Amino acid sequence: MKRLVEFPLEEGGSVIIEVADGDASGTMDRASRSNEIVAKAGHTLETALEWVKSAAEAILKQITHLSELPSEIEVEFGIKVTAEVGAIIASGSVEANYIVKLKWTREQINK
Repeated sequence: MKRLVEFPLEEGGSVIIEVADGDASGTMDRASRSNEIVAKAGHTLETALEWVKSAAEAILKQITHLSELPSEIEVEFGIKVTAEVGAIIASGSVEANYIVKLKWTREQINK
């Protein structure tokens, strides 16, 4: 079963994300949408996704230490969002709320 988690946005408003039932935690409210339960996340979506920047920088740093750089580097991974933990790397793209694709060209890497 799926649940909905409402993440506040730093600049106001919020976004509702569908998560697996076991991932929904926090304050539960009845939603007006189809009588589904909505969990209110304890942190903003931006905070939940902050690790993506750190992960991308760590990956790029390690790849750029290769003895010979490829002309392009592309990294793709799935992100699963949970109410309790925030964003985690999904075990498969089927489980992911988001698929993130990062691509650098040699010109961008050499800057």
